[in-house]
Amino acid sequence: LSLYQQAVYWQNAWYVGPDLSAAPSFTLALSNCGTTIILLNLMIPMSLYVSLEFVKMLQAWFFNRDVKMFHDGQPMKVYSSNLNTDLAKIDIIFSDKTGTLTENIMEFKKVSSSTKGYDDETLKEEIPDDLLDIFQCIVLCHTIIPNKGKDGMVKYEGESPDEVALVEAAYKYGFELVNRTDSKISYVHDNQTHEFDILAVIPFSSDRKRMSVLVRSIETNTIHIYTKGADSMMIKLASSTLSESIKKNVDSYGSEGLRTLLLGTRVIDEEEYASWSVAWRDAESLIDGREEAMAEAATRIEVSLDILGATGIEDKLQDLVPETVDFFVAAGIQIWMLTGDKMETAINIAGSANMINHDTKICRVLVPTKTKTTTILAQLSSILAWTSKHENEPYAIAIEGNATEIILKTKSSALLPLFLQVVRESQTIICCRSTPLQKSNLVTLAKRQFKKIGLAIGDGANDVSMIQSARVGVGIHGREGSQAARAADFAIGRFYMLKRLLAVHGHYSLYRSSLFIQYSFYKNFCLTLLQIFYCIYNGFTMAVITDSYIIMFYNMIFTLVLPFVMGLFDKDIDEHVLENSPELYNKSKKEPIFGLRTTLWWFFLSSYHAVLVFFVTIYASSTQPGVMGMHSIAFTTASTLNLVVIVKAILELRHHTILTYIGIVFSLISLPIFYMIYSAMTILPYYETGDGYFIAFHNYAHWVHWAIVFFVVVASAIPDVAFKIFKLFVRPSTVDRIRMQHLKAGFVVKVPKDTTTSSSKVSASNDAPTSIEMQVVDDASNDASTSNVDN
Repeated sequence: LSLYQQAVYWQNAWYVGPDLSAAPSFTLALSNCGTTIILLNLMIPMSLYVSLEFVKMLQAWFFNRDVKMFHDGQPMKVYSSNLNTDLAKIDIIFSDKTGTLTENIMEFKKVSSSTKGYDDETLKEEIPDDLLDIFQCIVLCHTIIPNKGKDGMVKYEGESPDEVALVEAAYKYGFELVNRTDSKISYVHDNQTHEFDILAVIPFSSDRKRMSVLVRSIETNTIHIYTKGADSMMIKLASSTLSESIKKNVDSYGSEGLRTLLLGTRVIDEEEYASWSVAWRDAESLIDGREEAMAEAATRIEVSLDILGATGIEDKLQDLVPETVDFFVAAGIQIWMLTGDKMETAINIAGSANMINHDTKICRVLVPTKTKTTTILAQLSSILAWTSKHENEPYAIAIEGNATEIILKTKSSALLPLFLQVVRESQTIICCRSTPLQKSNLVTLAKRQFKKIGLAIGDGANDVSMIQSARVGVGIHGREGSQAARAADFAIGRFYMLKRLLAVHGHYSLYRSSLFIQYSFYKNFCLTLLQIFYCIYNGFTMAVITDSYIIMFYNMIFTLVLPFVMGLFDKDIDEHVLENSPELYNKSKKEPIFGLRTTLWWFFLSSYHAVLVFFVTIYASSTQPGVMGMHSIAFTTASTLNLVVIVKAILELRHHTILTYIGIVFSLISLPIFYMIYSAMTILPYYETGDGYFIAFHNYAHWVHWAIVFFVVVASAIPDVAFKIFKLFVRPSTVDRIRMQHLKAGFVVKVPKDTTTSSSKVSASNDAPTSIEMQVVDDASNDASTSNVDN
């Protein structure tokens, strides 16, 4: 265009000078092209990315300062502020159970021998003989260290709350652990001290789901192995089938939500121990493959165990967990509980936490042992057939660890798609007996296949891989340490805080960041369009429409504050409404604040405002040739544009604070003050030529300037105001509708008088959910799937 202008017009335009009126010059066109790039880069300024990161960093600082997110004096922490906006778009929550939904404060409740079950009431008297071996196993098989305080009281300390609860129970019932070192352990029972040498400790792991100790009795010189672990593992190590009493009580404990452990032992002869100890020491000395070698050695000694009995430990739900889960379910968020507990315990916890209710159908996939892929395929097909006949009924999937392993590792082209189809519409998915690797793989699978934003929350080291696999990771400062909190993007103190983190902080971050980005593009696009329009009048020489200092300080001073006010302090709706409106969270994901439609609207407004500012100023100035020269036009254009973008910001702001008013006032006065000082300075070229000297005062003294400003500002606001009124009363968004409802009703927040009363103990519910068992029977004679409905 610049070359065309030179060829057609400039050769006859003697008044532009000999350099420009000469033949078309490629060098001049190239120079104009470079000038164009420099001037038009304001449309997408490099500083916008830095400014946005700064806004998100300050938003994260507000997260950390929220007094409602404090627990035991510790604030929440944000480690990845670039994920602030994703908190408002969560579709799936992957949650651990112990320490995340529950307190992780264990209390020994019940114990079962091979013949009878006991609880606190029946154990108040003398310990029955059939429990002596059980409590001896409890007091020997652990890693607890007894510490005596200054008051003489013994305190048991260990990494596992389960072990602490068991050893404290043993102490309560007459088995007092008095000493434990790396090589010795002793306890007192009936005023008699029993001492043992510790020969080996086989530690617990999430894959093994058990731990063992080998001890030699000082009194009898016999070697015993004592093992405790999950019933699914211990059954495989038993020398015989479980007694009916243990089977019945383990199922009963699980249905009551108690954490169950089986205890076993056997005598080891000297020859077997001598042979095994060599392999064990070799495994311990390895550098590479140490854990695998130790696990392999452990399987050689943990065999043919005599199952002594089972224990049941209670873990209470945290405060406000049911209310928080209710919010997420109502908000359309799918919840996956990934736990290492047995299925009955997990289902009971899910019921107590309101993940499932008495109207929910529970579809169970039970695989006693690793079986054929075709059998799992048949089970999932049975579930899908049932769900297709009951489309309007909520259902949950409870899947056992072996089935999860088969699905994750299968090479079948039909199994994985069928599994994804089954869980896609499920309200809740409960994955039981899950290892940390399985948790991580399930999160990765759902993230890749469903293309949804997932959030993983946990409290222990075994949840780290799951947290890091999710799009958003949340760690809880729990009793198992801070590994999960340090590995996460956000760290909170309790599960109920997750609702405020998503509903309030997530929503505000998304709204504020979207407004910040759109307004920043809008005001820059307005200025850029003015320059483009001016090119039509200056022959595409890329002469600037206003003073270069005005362009320089446009983003640096004049329009700097208001975008940050929007990005940090504005609120589209009250936070109490957000915390009590799950519908709003759900609809906000479907009505994006920053989408193609809203972007096109901002683009239209910027174009309309630029057209008004430029052409009205040019036309009005042409009617007053003696009053409005080039410098007057430049000043009026800059002043009008500045007021238009400020008025647009005022129309967008919905929450006003003292900082909002300060930002508006600063933006209004900054350009006039700058221009008055700038045009009055005698050291500038304006003073030498006299063209622009005191131009601000000159314009302020003439009605034409004020008429242009008034007309353009009013005309620019009319479409925006009309659209907002139409949208509010004719096609309101979910935010508009809920805000208007609460304004009319006078919204009142109901705060519980005592939040501790909502702490729920895990117990059996009379309104148990309907259960549909899809159980794989590991029997060659009956490989078909069975489907039972229990009401």
